[in-house]
Amino acid sequence: MTWSLIWLLILPISIGGLLTLFFVTVGESIGLVDYPDHRKHHAQPTVTAGGLSIFSTVLICGIFLLPQGHSVLIYFICSGLLVMLGVLDDIADIPAVHRLITQSVIALLMCTQTGFYIAELGNLFGLGAVDLGYFAYLFTVIAVIAAINAFNMIDGIDGLLGSTALIIFFALSVLFGLAGDIDNLKFSLLIAVSILPYLWVNLQIRPIWVKKIFMGDTGSMLIGFSVVWLLIQGSQGETRSLSVTTALWLICFPLMDMARVMLSRWWYGHSVMAADRTHLHHLLTDQRWTPFRPLFIINIFSVLAALIGVVLEITGVPEWASVLLFIAAFGFYVYSVQQLFAPTAVAQ
Repeated sequence: MTWSLIWLLILPISIGGLLTLFFVTVGESIGLVDYPDHRKHHAQPTVTAGGLSIFSTVLICGIFLLPQGHSVLIYFICSGLLVMLGVLDDIADIPAVHRLITQSVIALLMCTQTGFYIAELGNLFGLGAVDLGYFAYLFTVIAVIAAINAFNMIDGIDGLLGSTALIIFFALSVLFGLAGDIDNLKFSLLIAVSILPYLWVNLQIRPIWVKKIFMGDTGSMLIGFSVVWLLIQGSQGETRSLSVTTALWLICFPLMDMARVMLSRWWYGHSVMAADRTHLHHLLTDQRWTPFRPLFIINIFSVLAALIGVVLEITGVPEWASVLLFIAAFGFYVYSVQQLFAPTAVAQ
């Protein structure tokens, strides 16, 4: 076990570093470039092959470090299809409806080929477990699409998507470890460590000798799907490692920010899928602070939320109490953002 954990650190960092360097070099030649516009603050065109680098790292290392089985194969098929969709979207800007249809098909593939889906939501109301029955597949597809797009929406400043994912995967590894689920512990750690070389280059942490790289839609789709994949495995079945309400706490920031922004757009009569600059990272960046200050603030928020989720899970707090606390936290989050950043926090 000790050696396998050591390899989980060494192999992804080594291979990930080489692959990140490779994709920074070839990304522009294959059209994976993000150009500045009125919504983006980077000063020059930047390669968007970070998602490809992370996927390639997880795939190569997974051959040696993960248990070989049908479910792992389906994960790589589904995530590979999403990566292909992301690459096409980064190059040609695929219409939103086409992305949603493709994501739905991939989510259904996951459900039907692995048996992984959200069958029950736990004891949310104190009256027993909420069984989804015939709506399980539909609910799972919606959850997968929501997760993918929630992570896509927070990919707006350097390091935010990568560091948020890092916090979630490490929190998951703690819960899987406490539950004795070694296979998913390794899976969580593998993805987490595979993100580190990307973050190093994306944040330009010294010493650095290569140009900056972005995740792109490829990365946000991969991260969102990987998170929801592990959350479903961990929260369903008789030998679960966490409750559904704990899963909400782990993905607290992407979920709350997406919900707040979409509710604001709907309330003011705008399309919920329209792009704007009302996400928390945009609001913080517009305060003209140093680049790392918004990242630090949001990461503290994510760490605290993950800690709350882990503590609630470990101490056995009832799920109905956890979900009530989460709803209260969401209300406080929306109120705080509106008070601190009004009127810029509403859709224009």
